[in-house]
This record gives sequence, structure tokens and C-alpha cells, in this order.
Amino acid sequence: MARLRCLLVAFVLLAAALRLPGDAIASRGHHGPAAHDYRDALAKSILFFEGQRSGKLPPSQRMSWRRDSGLSDGSAAKAILHCASCLLTAGVVLVDRVPGGQVDLVGGYHDAGDNVKFGFPMAFSMTMLAWSVVEFGGLMKSELQHARDAVRWGADYLLKATAHPDTIYVQASGGLLVLLLLSCSCSSWGESWSNRKESLPSCTLVQRARHERLLPFPQAVWTAAGVAPIGGTPSCSDRSPLTLSSLVVVTYSHSQVGDATKDHACWERPEDMDTPRTVYKVDPGTPGSDVAAETAAALAAASLVFRKSDPAYASRLVARAKRVFEFADKHRGSYSTGLAADVCPYYCSYSGYQDELLWGAAWLHRATKSPMYLSYIQTNGQVLGADESDNTFGWDNKHAGARVLIAKSFLVQRLGALHEYKAHADGFICSMVPGTATDATQYTRGGLLFRLSDSNMQYVTSSAFLLLTYAKYLAFAKGTVRCGGGVAVTPQRLRAIARRQVDYLLGSNPMGMSYMVGYGARYPRRIHHRASSLPSVAAHPGRIGCSQGFTALYAGGANPNVLVGAVVGGPDMQDRFPDERNDHEHSEPATYINAPLVGALAYLAHSYGQL
Repeated sequence: MARLRCLLVAFVLLAAALRLPGDAIASRGHHGPAAHDYRDALAKSILFFEGQRSGKLPPSQRMSWRRDSGLSDGSAAKAILHCASCLLTAGVVLVDRVPGGQVDLVGGYHDAGDNVKFGFPMAFSMTMLAWSVVEFGGLMKSELQHARDAVRWGADYLLKATAHPDTIYVQASGGLLVLLLLSCSCSSWGESWSNRKESLPSCTLVQRARHERLLPFPQAVWTAAGVAPIGGTPSCSDRSPLTLSSLVVVTYSHSQVGDATKDHACWERPEDMDTPRTVYKVDPGTPGSDVAAETAAALAAASLVFRKSDPAYASRLVARAKRVFEFADKHRGSYSTGLAADVCPYYCSYSGYQDELLWGAAWLHRATKSPMYLSYIQTNGQVLGADESDNTFGWDNKHAGARVLIAKSFLVQRLGALHEYKAHADGFICSMVPGTATDATQYTRGGLLFRLSDSNMQYVTSSAFLLLTYAKYLAFAKGTVRCGGGVAVTPQRLRAIARRQVDYLLGSNPMGMSYMVGYGARYPRRIHHRASSLPSVAAHPGRIGCSQGFTALYAGGANPNVLVGAVVGGPDMQDRFPDERNDHEHSEPATYINAPLVGALAYLAHSYGQL
């Protein structure tokens, strides 16, 4: 009888929970003790983002071994001079004059263990971190403000990157490129370069052929005119002085902040980096619907995070999201096409841009409830791949996430016009459940979901998040997933699959290793991360140069700075993890691994009574 009363009470409590709107829906129905301290893991997974910050760090910075970095990001997009004409020499081609003004791209996040700010994965990370807060923020308690701070740090940067209409700065890593066009008339120079540069004649902006690499100052000066540096002052090849014919300032701006190839050729702290902070952009002439629509999704999702706590900021975010999505849809094309040499192979958009357009529209529909975005989804969904059978969800392919997100409109908001997305989402879910007729997911012998050897944990965390989120929607609708053969998958089963993946990540695996740095007794000590592997500025105030840092890369000891909360790429298909710093596939952390994990950990911590 007592057992029956307990069951009745539990049923009443569960029914009450299912009636609650938004992020209050969560089950405490797990049996037995928790396998891990999910609350501790949650706090650390959010703290990790502070270790990835670029820019001027705030007084509230808790990852204290980090310092300010990238304070001039955006200067590479500054056009300093304008004029009517200038003498063209050395094969320089005249291009249209561009408006002056500096782009402020200070801030944002480094995506992983390098110092480049890649806009595509950064935007996805912010979309997923915001989604974590939107769905499960109400369960986070004291960690909610830290999570909001992490979202805002990224959203502020995305606002900067989209400040100019029809232009999105998507990567940063290089400094201002200047090219002096010199004629070696061998007359007296008369002044040192340091004096001459303050009073230069006016000239027109010019640029070399589109695909030609320009050399950074001062090498470009000497290369352009065939001169050699003598004692810090430019001179002719025969070592006699030269005259200044004209000055050309080259704006080399495309779609990200940082030259990834040059950045990866160095191993240095963000605080020391002296590789080019080149700025890359997408615009009508070099479209990037993928990165633009993902940025719109991030801004729209972030607006939901701040809708109650800062409505003015939320309004600004959603207004920008609308404008950026309009640009993405109007000027269609993949950013990998126009910027292949700069973004590939690091973050090529292999899946194309269609998934991001659907994803971006889904987020704008959720943020605005505008019939315009509902109509867009209905009209364009199939063309954009809504019914494709792919089940990989990560920084590149957003189809699975879009299906789950749109399905909420049917399951929770009862929007019948989107009923087909319940079937689309169910298809993804069935592919994740072992033993179903459409099971298409590979697991290691130890039980880890395995997609790819390179940074596999991103698929683990993103899939776990989608399973928990869809379970939440299903529970609200009192529904199940029909996977054929009479198999009905309940929300409880989806939660169990997700929990198993998170538990593996936190240490319930054949190696008994937590793949989150700083969590548990055994975790990766030699992660592939420049800032973590080199002495901090506090410990070593002197600069550590580009090539000097490689000593740390190949050293065998533990990283001197513990990047608390970082989740690495994870073990191989045989559940093995070598913990080697030079093994970037398995030892490198990334923001897009942690972002969806935040939501999953919040749910688990709450469901086990830890929050």
C-alpha cells in the first residue's frame, strides 16, 4: 500500500511537471544514485569558455592564468587613405575605393587549441550554448548567470562582426597589410622610414590579383620594388637610397580573424601571438549563406536567453538576426567556395548552406513567432533538406538539430502546419536508438557513440543534447517515437541513452578516464591547446616566440595551466586514449563540444537532485 501511495505521488508530480512551460520541464525519475557529480561538471563546462576568451578580459574573469589578447583584431579591415589616383607599379591592379573606418573585432572566442577566431564554429557554439540555456537554464540555479555571461561574450562579438550591412566578418588572424610602391631612382632618401611614414602622399587603394598572397609589412615594402632593407631604412637593390613614388594601403578582408595556416605554423600563447590577424569576410560578391545563416541562428537563440533579463539587448540581437538571415538567403552560396584557401580544410562547409538556412529560419521563427518564417520553412523546407536521412549533428551539418527544433512547434505549440517535422525528427531519433529497424549509429564496445575519429566528442555531446531536448518535447505532448516493427521509444529511453553518453564522457568507460579536464581523479593532462600548454604570463612574463613554443608541444609533461572544463576530442573506436599533446584529433578541446554539454549536464544535475 505504501508503495502504491509513493507511485501515485510520483505520478502526480510528473504530471505537474509536464504541464509546466519552457525550461521548467524536467524529470527527477531516475532510479538509484547518480553515477557522477553532474553539478560540478556543469560548473566546469561553463568555466571552460572563459579560457577560450579573446579580447579585453573583464574583472569577473575566473580563469585567472589567461590575460588580454587580440586587442587589435579588426585593424586588418581598416582603409587608412583615399585619393583620386596614384602611380601603379610592380604589377599592382587598381580596384574600387572602399570606405574608411576600422572594424572592431576584439572579443569572441578561440574555437579550440589555436589562436584563430573562426566565425562558423563560433556561431554554432553560441547557438548551442544559447539553446542549452533556453531549454534548461531554469534548472541551472547559481550557474545560470555564468552561462548567460558566456553567451553574451560570444553574442557581443557576433554583433560586431555583423555591424556593416551585407558584410559578415567570419575569421580573424592577421594584421594590417601595407604595400609601398617604390621607384629606385637612387636619389637621396633624406629621412628615416620612421619619420617619413608620418607624412605620406595620398593615393588610391589598390590590390594585387585576387588570389595572390601579399606579404605583411615591412617585407612587402622591400619585395614590391625589389629593394633590400639596410639598417631599417628601405633602399634600392644596389644599396643606394630611393624615393617614394606612392603609397598603397591594402585592405585584405574576407571572412574570419586569423590566417589559420600561419597560426598553425606557430605554437604561442594568445597573449603573445604575432602571426597575421588577417580579417576575412563574406559579402554579396563573396557569399556565405552557411556562416551567415548560422550567425543569424546564434543571434536569434541568444535573444531568447536575454528576453526577460535584458529585453533591450534581446531586441537588438533579434533585429540583427533578421537582417543577417535576409543577407544569407538573398546572396546564396557557400563561404567555402570563395574563401577555400583560407577556411579549408579547417572549417569547410562540407554539407553546403541549405541546412543553415533551414536552421536559421527555425531559430528566427522560435524567437519572433513571425508567420514570415513559418511560411519560409513550409515553402523551402524540402528544398533545404528537411527530409534528408543524415543523422550527424555538429558545427557543419544542422539538419538534425533543425528537425528537432521545428518539431517543438508541433509537439508543444500544437502548430499543425509543421506536423511533418515530427516525422522528420522521429527519423533522426530512431537512427540513434540501438535495436530499431533504422538504427544507423555506431557505438564502441565501451558504449560510446562514434561518428568520426577527429573530435568525436562533439557528436556525442550534441546528440545527447538533442535526445534530452526531444524527450522533453515528447513528455510535454505525452508522445512516443514509433520506430517500426512495433517499437515505441519513450522519453525515458531517450534520456537513458543520453545519460549513458554523458556518463562515458565523465569517466564511466573502459579506461576509467574523464574526458573533461579538471573533473574526476583521472583526466587528460596533455591537451592540444597552446595557452594551456605554455607557461602563463604570470609565470613567464617574457614573450614566447612562434617557434619557441614547439618545445612545449612535444614535451611529455602535463600542461602547466589546467583548462578546467575543457572536453577533448575523446578516445578512438577501440576506447583508447593516448593523452598525447600532438594528437589533435583526440586531445584538442573545442567550444562546440562543450556548448551542448552544458544543457545536458543541467538536466542531469537537476534530475538527480544535485541542483
